[in-house]
Amino acid sequence: MDGQEIIEIDIVNMVEKVDGKDLLQAQRDALGL
Repeated sequence: MDGQEIIEIDIVNMVEKVDGKDLLQAQRDALGL
């Protein structure tokens, strides 16, 4: 993936997980780590 795709995934995760989930963990999930 390029950087732009990762940013788009981060935005989606922030919208889906804005209910208080740790955004760092959401980012790890998005990157498959």
